[in-house]
Amino acid sequence: MYCNRRHLLLCLFFIAIGSCQPLPQPFHPTLEKKVANPTLKLPKSGDVSVIRILGIEKDLAERLSLEIVHALRKQNFLSTSGVGNKRSITLEGRVTVFDGTNQDIKVQIVWELFNSQGFSLGQQKSNLQVDKFGWANRKNKTIQKLATHAANNVILMLKPPTPITKTIKKEARSVYLWPIYGAPSDAAAFLREQLIFYLKQKSIRIISKLQEKTLVLMGEVSLLASRIDKKTLVIRWTLFRPDGGEIGNLYQEKEVPNHVLELDWPDIAKTIANTAAQGIVELLSKTLDRQIY
Repeated sequence: MYCNRRHLLLCLFFIAIGSCQPLPQPFHPTLEKKVANPTLKLPKSGDVSVIRILGIEKDLAERLSLEIVHALRKQNFLSTSGVGNKRSITLEGRVTVFDGTNQDIKVQIVWELFNSQGFSLGQQKSNLQVDKFGWANRKNKTIQKLATHAANNVILMLKPPTPITKTIKKEARSVYLWPIYGAPSDAAAFLREQLIFYLKQKSIRIISKLQEKTLVLMGEVSLLASRIDKKTLVIRWTLFRPDGGEIGNLYQEKEVPNHVLELDWPDIAKTIANTAAQGIVELLSKTLDRQIY
């Protein structure tokens, strides 16, 4: 009888201890799930860029700002259209719309970069021809195309300059890209802008003004009729020494339908610029062997 009572008391004791433990919560997030994603935290080093758009309607400005932020994040540049931290840098883009053709308009964005104290660090201008109907009706495709183009220009301002290794035997020289001729001014300017972007991506030092001891790159665009509904786009790139002597040439040729050439020039120009940049880098690497560059 005494053993049974003792056994009963022990059972009640262990039940009481068990009842003091936290209740099981199968749907409650675990501690591991509560930990914030470190990639979403604003860095303390001031790497966050705050994007602000001015000069257009507030709702359109907010939408374009969000699309630019999305495009920047896809290329691993942390940014926000809201509020950053105390060390965040700010990029303000003032939009101006100019009349273009019957189907297109020119959208210009003047970007100005500010440090965390509010001091201006420089400006950069971007221009893009967009579909007039798509802009007026705020079509996703038009807004996203403009945002992607704007993001590329923003990256040029945000990306730190590539350190240049100093050598004793060979002096690294800058390259000046001469305004491209043979195409309409807006189309030529956009192609030049894209080529500069891709060359800088490949660590080629591009300068904005012609200087002494600078290599010069010139581009000529030709449009030849090949078929009734197609044309052949020919681009010739020529690299010159500072004394005017020719270093080498690069040719590109692409057959495109007439309507594609008119409507999708930004995409065509990006492809041309990306391919040309690879060939130009190879051309520059050959000049290293000849101690020209």
